[in-house]
Amino acid sequence: MEGRRQEMIDLVNREGEVSFNQLKEHFPDVSEVTLRKDLRILDAGQHLIRIYGGAKSIRSTYTNMTSYYMRNTQHMEEKQQIARKAVKLLKPYDSLYLAAGSTCCAIAQNLPDIPLRIITDGLETALALGITQLVEEGYLTMGQLLRLMSTNPANLYRLDAGYLAEGG
Repeated sequence: MEGRRQEMIDLVNREGEVSFNQLKEHFPDVSEVTLRKDLRILDAGQHLIRIYGGAKSIRSTYTNMTSYYMRNTQHMEEKQQIARKAVKLLKPYDSLYLAAGSTCCAIAQNLPDIPLRIITDGLETALALGITQLVEEGYLTMGQLLRLMSTNPANLYRLDAGYLAEGG
């Protein structure tokens, strides 16, 4: 592999993610056209991930996925115990916020079959609810979602219960 391209891989792996401007600064004698071509080649060869405005390390992406998987499979019995206790507090038609995270996924998997209004910003939590389609509004029983959102729900809705989790 050409020395410059290997240096690009090393830089991206060391930093985790670099902007195109950082690459231009690191390689001041290389044209933008050549840098973009290098990024395309390195992305196609799976040496890095080309993103809008720069590049991301495959290693850091893999590490983040592995980290989530590890958290998701650790302390499973404790998470199930938390979930079983948490769902006992719910009443029909409660408005419930479930955060992202493996403990909240366990809660979602243990919800009783009663009408609930659920708000979540977690994709994994939505999937644990059995959501296969994102909707704007509606009432839910198991497997249906009222609203999937990525803003702070406490500022927008009156909630009867909310379950947050400390990640990592």
